[in-house]
Amino acid sequence: EILNNELAPKAEFDRQLLKFDDITKSDKPIKINVQLTNNGYEPLIIRSVAPSHEAITTSLAAGAKIEPSKSVEMSVEVDPSKLDYGRAIERIVLITNDPDRPMRQLRVTGVVR
Repeated sequence: EILNNELAPKAEFDRQLLKFDDITKSDKPIKINVQLTNNGYEPLIIRSVAPSHEAITTSLAAGAKIEPSKSVEMSVEVDPSKLDYGRAIERIVLITNDPDRPMRQLRVTGVVR
């Protein structure tokens, strides 16, 4: 007997902590890549991508679909001019149709000088 969740989409990130080196407010925006893989048997649908701060943008948007056994590279851009000085600890909340873990958080951290 196969349970529904065994066939369902399964979101897996290659890492959940995205660290950037010390940057200054005048630096150009930096990019950090993270890989998202669908290890399930049904398409993975991204329902929402919500960065916690306006300084953070992503290349992945709501409505994106990842086929089973496929991966996408999500680019995360951090604009230091929009961050406060000191340690930045932000996050990106993703909502998917993965029934086991529909909400996933990626942490974005570093120091702005």
